[in-house]
Amino acid sequence: VEPRPWDPRLAIALWQQIAPRDKNEEPVELTLVYPPSEIARRAARTMQQQLQLGELGVRLHLRELTSSNDLFKTEWDLRYLEWPAMEPAIDAARLLGNGGLAGLSGTGIRSTLQRLVAAATMDEAAAALNELHRIAHDDVLIVPLWQLDEFFAYHDSLMGVGTRPATLYQFVEKWQVKLD
Repeated sequence: VEPRPWDPRLAIALWQQIAPRDKNEEPVELTLVYPPSEIARRAARTMQQQLQLGELGVRLHLRELTSSNDLFKTEWDLRYLEWPAMEPAIDAARLLGNGGLAGLSGTGIRSTLQRLVAAATMDEAAAALNELHRIAHDDVLIVPLWQLDEFFAYHDSLMGVGTRPATLYQFVEKWQVKLD
């Protein structure tokens, strides 16, 4: 799926046309909520500064979303979310499904998620993931900001960890403790 072109002027022009207005016909500020973490706070402030350069007012609100019901409330316009996706076949439903973050509920998304879960080969899974990408591209606005590296520590006596595992338990079946 081709990425959407980056055109900040178009985004600002569109927002100025559809932005809710107050009683003086001035655009209402956007509300951006973010969770209580230092990374989220810094990212939210940076997004606020960038949007203000484009003459879009943004209010920041620290808020921990506590349940899936909070995802669909309308007291915020933008939400910063720290969401680590580790396994696409499992995480796709958590992100895109009816009860997921994006809340897609059409028959196309449901049947494609079912195809993904039922995939017997990597080729079938890849085809279903590509279809999910196309559906999400057409129906959802998700702006991935950046990827953070994750780190972990382990004792020298643990052998078989690998040189650069992508996840914490990637080679767990090969782990062995070297006894002195």
